[in-house]
Amino acid sequence: MHNYVREKLRLIRYYSAPRRRTKLTKFVDVGLIAAVVFAFPATYLCDISVRQESIIIDRDGELSRLADDEVMARILNPDSPAQARTDIPYGDFHIKLIEVRRGWPLKSTHEQSRVILDLNEFDKPGTQRDVHLEVDDPLRIEILRAMDYARDRELSMNSGDEEDIAAFRTGYASLIDRWREDSVGIDRRIWAWVFNTTAWWVMLSVIFTLMAAALWTLLLIFLHNQQLLASQRQMEGLCANCGYNLFGLDFHGRCPECGTIIE
Repeated sequence: MHNYVREKLRLIRYYSAPRRRTKLTKFVDVGLIAAVVFAFPATYLCDISVRQESIIIDRDGELSRLADDEVMARILNPDSPAQARTDIPYGDFHIKLIEVRRGWPLKSTHEQSRVILDLNEFDKPGTQRDVHLEVDDPLRIEILRAMDYARDRELSMNSGDEEDIAAFRTGYASLIDRWREDSVGIDRRIWAWVFNTTAWWVMLSVIFTLMAAALWTLLLIFLHNQQLLASQRQMEGLCANCGYNLFGLDFHGRCPECGTIIE
């Protein structure tokens, strides 16, 4: 038992012994400290600047005015044949929901934008972009009713595999829910933030270590060249600092031009 404890203490002293300080270890320390400072800001900048947009669902529709002057909305299905109209055309609209994925190297934030509605009413000039309708607006309520009906109709006509049907149902549900709530859905994935921050820390550690080593090398080269230049000037009888010609001057211990001590 005594020998076992002694062996463990020896191993503790061995692994906890201070490492030898060299230029390389100093550069690594500088790189690690700088990387800790800049890793999270780099992750945050990537989260707000690196964006990948994808359309969850995108539908066109038309508006009609009935005999009692009410407006009816209908979602157009490109796969179904056109039907003869018995009502009065009132306008058309385009509605879509976009998902934005942000972050690098992993997507750390998934954001579902609010519903974007482009409205073209024939009695008004031009198409209105990104129209915001109040929750109790009759046109908004009618478009929501048309989306509910179109979802059920297209699901009954869809003959794809289960994954396509599930994605289709999820897209329609997200579109309807987002518009009913009039909100933006944001999903921040903590595990992706942790991974991205760690990845940036590793990359920045390497980058800052190499930068510190490169700057130190350039500084050594500069100092060496300055030393060579000073030695050459001394051999030629010039001031080592400013290059002033010292021939024929009384020796006073300092250069008369810059005041540098003459050795």
